[in-house]
Amino acid sequence: MPRGLFSRLLRLYPSPIPEEDYFTEMVAWLFENDRQLLYKWLKECLQMDAPYSACRVETQVEFDKLEGHTLSSRPDFLFTLYEDDQQDILMMESKISATEGYQQLPRYADQLSHGYPEARHRYLVYVSRSYDPKETGYVLRNIGKPNIIF
Repeated sequence: MPRGLFSRLLRLYPSPIPEEDYFTEMVAWLFENDRQLLYKWLKECLQMDAPYSACRVETQVEFDKLEGHTLSSRPDFLFTLYEDDQQDILMMESKISATEGYQQLPRYADQLSHGYPEARHRYLVYVSRSYDPKETGYVLRNIGKPNIIF
């Protein structure tokens, strides 16, 4: 039975680690080392076609809990995308075998909405292995004037 690259590499890792963290670090490494792949993914999968000239890829960024939140936040990816003197922020959460944490996506939307006043555009992306649709109204429910593309 053929196995995918992800499964084969994960099997070789010497200690048990969460699949989501392993996946996150693999994808981050790919995007950091092949910006054309990143820009192609942004264009083809997310319809983000800006002529970005630079990008910073971060993983597992810790955010202090905001007022009204019971938990802090730690999205899998945080992309800062630069186009001349403008910047766009993309926060992404991926789920491979875990499920969404307590109000996880609404918390991330709040962090994204309040934490980046200099951003031209803010994007929140949710990726899952299984079919797990999320309603935009649920994710953005705490944001008065929606300034996030989900």
